[in-house]
Order: sequence, then C-alpha cells, then structure tokens
Amino acid sequence: MSISFTGCQVPVKSWDINLSILPNTERALEMTTILLLTAGGSHQPLVKSIQTLRPDFVHFLCSDDSRKAKGSYVQVIGEGKVNKSDWSVAKPDLPNIVVLAALDDNQYDIHKIERFDDLESCYVVASRVLQKIREEEPNATVCVDYTGGTKSMTSGLVVAAMDDGACQFQIVAGRREDRVKVTDKTEFVQPIEIANTQASRILSLAKELLSQFNYAATEKLLNDMRFRYRLTRNSKLERIVDLCRAFNAWDTFNHEEAKLHLKPYRRDFVPYVQFLDNLKKEETRGFLWVEDLLLNAERRASQFRFDDATARLYRCIELLAQSWLSFQYGISTRDVDVEKLPETTKKRLSDANFDLTRTVKIGLMQSWDLIADMENDLLGSYFRENRGRILNFLKLRNQSILAHGQTPISEFDYNKEVQFVISFCRKGLDTYWSLNKKKHAFLPQFPNDFIESILE
Repeated sequence: MSISFTGCQVPVKSWDINLSILPNTERALEMTTILLLTAGGSHQPLVKSIQTLRPDFVHFLCSDDSRKAKGSYVQVIGEGKVNKSDWSVAKPDLPNIVVLAALDDNQYDIHKIERFDDLESCYVVASRVLQKIREEEPNATVCVDYTGGTKSMTSGLVVAAMDDGACQFQIVAGRREDRVKVTDKTEFVQPIEIANTQASRILSLAKELLSQFNYAATEKLLNDMRFRYRLTRNSKLERIVDLCRAFNAWDTFNHEEAKLHLKPYRRDFVPYVQFLDNLKKEETRGFLWVEDLLLNAERRASQFRFDDATARLYRCIELLAQSWLSFQYGISTRDVDVEKLPETTKKRLSDANFDLTRTVKIGLMQSWDLIADMENDLLGSYFRENRGRILNFLKLRNQSILAHGQTPISEFDYNKEVQFVISFCRKGLDTYWSLNKKKHAFLPQFPNDFIESILE
C-alpha cells in the first residue's frame, strides 16, 4: 500500500503505522474514551455506536432548528417518546438516545449547531469541542462517528477531527436494501482507516514548511506524526528529521551541532560538510562567515522577514571590511595600527576628533573609507563607485526596529535599497578568492526539497 502526494509515492507499510482504531483495545482501556458524534436521521446508528464503543463520555453535535423549536437534540434528550422503532410506525414509540444507550447524566454533553447546513459553522463548533476535550482530557482516546447529521455537520466534524490529527474514526454501516437507509437490525460499527490520508496531509504540509526553510517546524511536525501514529523505527523518516535538525542548527549559527547531524549523510551533502570543516581555518574564517551570512539573509528575505535579513546584511558588509583590512593590510578595526594608515585617513580621523595617540577603533563606514584610501585597492575602487548606495542602505537599516529606529523594512525598500548589499558582498568575496589563489566552490543555498527525494 502507498499514499500519493504531489506525485510522490510514499510506502506506508515501511513506516509500520500501527493505529488502534477501536478504543476498546487493551491499551485504550487504560485511559478515558470519548465519543464525538453527529446526530440526525435514525437513532439506531447512534445507539449502536455507543453500545459498541462503551465510551466514558459522549459529545453529541445536534442541529438546532429554532424555526420549529426543535432539532436533532430532541432525538438525543427529548422527553417522552421521541424516536420510532420503525419507519412504518405512525408516531414515536421509543425514548431518547440517552435512555436507549443507558447513559448517565454525567456521561454526555449536547452541542447545538444553529447553522447546521453551513459547513464553516459546523466545523467551528466541532473544532471547539475537540479543543475543549484536549484541554480537559489530554490523554483521552477520542473517537469520531460521523454516521448521522446533515452533510455539513458530518463534513465539518470530519475536517475538524482530521485537523486535530489524533482522532480515531468510525461509522455505523449495514446491509442496504435500497439507497435510502441501512436496513434495521443489520447495523455494525465499522472502523475507518485514515493513517494513509493523515500521513499524506502531514507530509504535504511538511514539504511546504521545508520549502520555506522552516526546518524547526518541519522537524516538529514529523516528530509529532511519529508519536501520534506510534511509528516504529524508520530510517527514511529519521534521515529527514536529522537533516532538519542539522540545517536548523546551522540556520542559528550552531555549526558544531550541524556537523554532528550531517555526519552520517556527508556523502550526499559534500559542499556543506566541507564548508563546515573549512570554518575552522583562521585565515579564511571571516570571509566564510560573510558567505554564510549572505545565504542566511536570503533565507530570511524569502520568509518576508526583511528586518532580520537587513540586520544580517549589515553584519555581512561590516565583517567583509574587517576581514579585508586584516587580510590585505594586517589592520584590526578594534585596534588600528595608525602607522599603517594613509595620510588621507589620518586627517579624516583627526577631523572626526579621533585621538590617534590612543587605541583607535573604527566603525563600518570608516573601515570602508579606509579601504577606499588604500592605493590601487580593487575592493576600495568598487566601494567608491557605490558609496551612495551603501549610505542609503545604512540609513534604512538604522531606521529599522532591529537597529535604532521604529520603522519596519518593507519588501519594496528591501528590493530597492537592501538587495544591492548582497551583490556588493559577493563582489568582495570574488575579489578575495581571486587574490587568495585558492580554489573555492561557493556554498549553495540550503536544500529545502529533500523530503520527496528521500521518500521516493
């Protein structure tokens, strides 16, 4: 057996999904069993469902027809004779469902749905009931029976239960002698296997989250699925989770943890493992950090987190200047060797009230102006040509809530003023590696589509 999602066949058997559909198994008897069902039409299926399942508590979703001052809740708790033993009987001759199912007063609850032909209303009511159950009985086995009720009621309950993700499903079936109803006295409870459907939905959502570089959410979703469906050890699923952990750790600059999780799969992720290994090298570390930050900023921008992306790009352009000055001239921006400065730079710093007889620390623009002052500096020349654009970027960044202002950076501003910094920094990296005379394959953007390839 397999499930299909967006063209990918996922072998469910290999996952060893083991769902207990009927809660009256040995394991389920150890916990509370709750039945949630829709009422309407015949009473027999509902009574059969309760008698077979023997739940500790029953939630009835009933229609509430105010125009007729009644609804299916009358069928459930109405006084006197409210149900018919047979369709051919002229008048009701049986009591309500609660009595027929021998439920105590503290064993059930009624939830009326006024707009019982409106799918959204039915879904909202069902979702609220399920949420309340989860809050009050987090460890309960919840079984959903959607045999009775209007089409909107049953559909709303099924969708809400699917969204909940941990419900078990059943309907009451039987022999049909016509297309109208099940023949009386032939009813039986039929468990509904939904593991394949649920797995398909969860994997589709996981793929969507992963496409957005949301590794943490993807990992959580898949781990929840493993716990919820009690999946036994599965190498493919474990590999996906490990990769999510690896790239999530890397996304938060925890490179050692990323290496740990990538190690078993290094053959398939050679550029990434090599990059992490090279981060240990002091000579190239600063430039590799710039490269890493650029990709990180692009991922944040793809998530429409433009302030986050801009903050990272500020650090990129600052770190690029610091690394360049150290690589080319042996100058540290935290303690500038004044003797190595051109006269133009010395005068500029003096005019800016720097005391050149003490420790001199310079910031981002002062670092780049220093590079531009250096004779025949390739990167300095490129900076002079684009100094105005860098200033525009810094102005926008300084107004950001993540810097010194309170103005969020819009997508328009990001595309107009911020993205240029990416090409500027890449130009700097290209220049460095050409002078360094070492082969360097730039790190590709993080993978965000490995679920489909692993599960093929």
